[in-house]
Amino acid sequence: MGVNNQVFITEALQSDPPLRVKHETLMSFRKVAFEFGNVGCCLVSLGDSRVSATVTATIGEPLQNQQNEGRILISVNDTARHATMAEKSLLENLLQAHLTRVITRLNAVNREALVIADNKVWILRVDTKILNNDGNLTDACTLAAVAALRHFRLPITDVTHHADGSQRVKVMPASSHDPRPLDMPGEPLSCSFMVMPTTPPTIVADPTAEEEETAACSPVTVLIDGAGRCCGLIKPGGPPIPPDTINALVKAADELTRPLCKRLSNEVAVDHQRRKVEMIRDARMRDT
Repeated sequence: MGVNNQVFITEALQSDPPLRVKHETLMSFRKVAFEFGNVGCCLVSLGDSRVSATVTATIGEPLQNQQNEGRILISVNDTARHATMAEKSLLENLLQAHLTRVITRLNAVNREALVIADNKVWILRVDTKILNNDGNLTDACTLAAVAALRHFRLPITDVTHHADGSQRVKVMPASSHDPRPLDMPGEPLSCSFMVMPTTPPTIVADPTAEEEETAACSPVTVLIDGAGRCCGLIKPGGPPIPPDTINALVKAADELTRPLCKRLSNEVAVDHQRRKVEMIRDARMRDT
């Protein structure tokens, strides 16, 4: 983006009242949409940023130092256009590290509940794909991954113990044993901001791609769990931010993510209820 565009965006954000092309206010999110495909698949649109996530599960062995926990593998594939492969690889690595922090370190999924039997655990794979980048991929990827995990259902297993000490794990069919949702005690979401070094600091929520390129701004991402508690704050660079501004960011993140969290839960429940109705209808049609 050219210098003139940067100056224009900066002046628009600092005008009275502030002006944004794709937002109503400085502290608002763009329109968020969830589209569910197969179980464990979700496409999230955050404005014009689009990210899909798919969750799959296989049975395998736990890590040597984590025998009482299942495993979660996360990948990010950026299919949007970039100037160089190095830029693409850097973005993928940064977003993968962020999702790993949210999903594993913040206990988004209870990994102990993924244990099946001795030396047998569920291995979840979360494959995230960036389809279009119009800014704030951090929140878009987080929403897609968390939505896919909430939408996913884990098959029921039956473990048979033999006299010789061996075990046999059988995955029960979904037609006779309803798969169960994942145990997700933390339910963290992220909320990203751009802080401009004005007096007082200007806070911009959900920055677009052009706003992210504005010079002399501090990017900040706040991690909020389902109970509204701040469980992390990420500031990868930029000028320092005063404590009062950090408190304002945490409060704003709670206010912005709380309705999103509730809406996501409702939409997942509605989609699964729709699937049950369709299964019952299809079964009745087969019987007639």
